[in-house]
Amino acid sequence: MLTDVDGRLRTKESVVGKLTLKNAALKQQILKMENQLQHKEEMGEVLHVIDFDQLKIENQQYLEKIEERNNELLKLYA
Repeated sequence: MLTDVDGRLRTKESVVGKLTLKNAALKQQILKMENQLQHKEEMGEVLHVIDFDQLKIENQQYLEKIEERNNELLKLYA
């Protein structure tokens, strides 16, 4: 019985670790995109409306993924 609990705990800890890494990777992608946008602005490159809209869409998708991963982590900790 105790070994079953330990096994489930290790499994959950493993999943939490993987989700934490995935969450960190998604945050890094967002930072990279934000830096690319800032670099373009600093270099005086003109962003077309389509480019900006695409970046906004991608940013929103990454934010939703991060929120999903955070919710999964909260469920696992509960």
